Amino acid sequence: MRIAYICADPGIPVFGQKGCSIHVQEVMRAFRQQGATVELFALRWGDGIPADLADVTRHHLPPVPKGDAGVREQVALAINPELQTQLARKGPFDLIYERYSLWSYSALEFAQIQGIPGILEVNAPLIEEQAIGGWSTESKRSRWPIAYFAPLAGWWQSQQKSKII
Repeated sequence: MRIAYICADPGIPVFGQKGCSIHVQEVMRAFRQQGATVELFALRWGDGIPADLADVTRHHLPPVPKGDAGVREQVALAINPELQTQLARKGPFDLIYERYSLWSYSALEFAQIQGIPGILEVNAPLIEEQAIGGWSTESKRSRWPIAYFAPLAGWWQSQQKSKII
């Protein structure tokens, strides 16, 4: 089984030492222990790749700059078409697994379009974090990814091929 693991969160160095970084690494290890091949699509990489994950194929997503929240939002939103292009070029995949991050929506959209299973891992109150963490702007558009996911959550959950965990 070929799995695309997506981490489009600019705050997570996937090969770092933060708890969220370790979680990404452990999920990849678990998939690999089950015999899957994992390809990683990420924004930030960290300082050192663990030896047992050194052979994971890595696909770089464009970086999100620090600074102005509105600029960060626009850059993060603009990554979505690039991610879909990379998934299409690097595929086919049997499963799309995405660690939910603000402004990222295209991986599960890609899974739905391709008719393959998609899993969205939601493990933080990102809506609340967005409001207090500097990612929120005053424009209506700044909140649309949240509005996009909310009504689809029940629909995705009802699909046999897609799950939100």
